[in-house]
Amino acid sequence: MNRSVITLGLVVLAALSVSGLAGVAVEGTLGADATESAPADSTEPSPAATPSAERVSPATPSSQETVAGVTQSAEPTATPDAAQTTPAGSGTDIDTDRLESRLVAAINDRRGNPVANDAFDGSLSDETKTGQKLSAMAGNHSERMAAQGSASPIANGSDTTDRYAAAGLSEQCRLRHEGNAYFRPVTDLELVTSVDPNGANATRIADTVADHWFDLTGPRDTLYMANANHIGVGAATADGVVYITVNLC
Repeated sequence: MNRSVITLGLVVLAALSVSGLAGVAVEGTLGADATESAPADSTEPSPAATPSAERVSPATPSSQETVAGVTQSAEPTATPDAAQTTPAGSGTDIDTDRLESRLVAAINDRRGNPVANDAFDGSLSDETKTGQKLSAMAGNHSERMAAQGSASPIANGSDTTDRYAAAGLSEQCRLRHEGNAYFRPVTDLELVTSVDPNGANATRIADTVADHWFDLTGPRDTLYMANANHIGVGAATADGVVYITVNLC
């Protein structure tokens, strides 16, 4: 098990990567310098992600992750509109459709980067029939994570293996490991994360999550799978936190 913390400008993410277990979970906080437009509702930062979250997998009874947070001073912004009623950090202003589309594009951009991997160039599609199944599966899981208030491969009693089986993808998504030595378990094909956007827009969230995952060995290996062709991304929000699931096949 590897634990790491990464800082990108005002962006702080904490990640837990468990090789061979049920998915990869990441939690963190995005800086307040990447809004869709000039903040008009509040200068107060969004509430930080829950300081700790429990990760449970079939192979490991429990593991715990502590999220690092950084308090940043905010520059003065325009006076809030008196008619504004949506509280800051509620997460209701995050365009989840845009976030999902941008995250697919960001992952494909990095998969096709010859500097990062000169032996591989392949795009993952979320528009195929399989991609649509993966997207529905990812979206449902993100909604369940949002309901339980934590990012985990297990939500509402369902784990990664259960979800692939329910979608009828267990056999189709048996991808061989590099060198064809063995088949990867479907638990290698899923990534989950939760992020406090702290005012960041959908594009910024997607780009930062992609950058962070490609900086980590476990998630990077998952996203660089050469024999994967399909991708599904689902995002949901609750209490100002964005929950994201990515599934491959």
